[in-house]
Amino acid sequence: MPEVAALPVSRRRVLGQGLGATLALAAGPVLVGPAAARAQAAEDGPIIAARVGLEQNSSYAYGLARAQAGLPAPVRALLDQIHAHETQHVGAMLTLLAQVGGAAPLRPTAPSQLDPITRRLALARGRAAVLTAAVALEQASVASYYAAARD
Repeated sequence: MPEVAALPVSRRRVLGQGLGATLALAAGPVLVGPAAARAQAAEDGPIIAARVGLEQNSSYAYGLARAQAGLPAPVRALLDQIHAHETQHVGAMLTLLAQVGGAAPLRPTAPSQLDPITRRLALARGRAAVLTAAVALEQASVASYYAAARD
């Protein structure tokens, strides 16, 4: 796993690079032929579905974190912005997943369905705990995208 501190790129930028993959997938049948393009799409489906799940889980966790009472207005505003970004990420990844014929994972409905890092944000209470958990989640998410790109 790469050193998180050494990763100079945001998850949003990594996700944005998915647009290039989308264009490549669309051009695939022309460039490599329909059979090869379908084979690549079949391989990419599970990878993209896993990223959709990550984005859905993050969106859910940010939604829970921002809904708690007593957070200072600037923290709530930040969480609102990040939650909106997560919602956009889910939409973009679902579009890409549909293009390769993949099946979307189920959205979480309870914190118990989340991995430990994401659950930490969903259950965090208070300014410091929420912000610390959000940083940990973002670092883990970027590392996950790098790992998926490497595989």
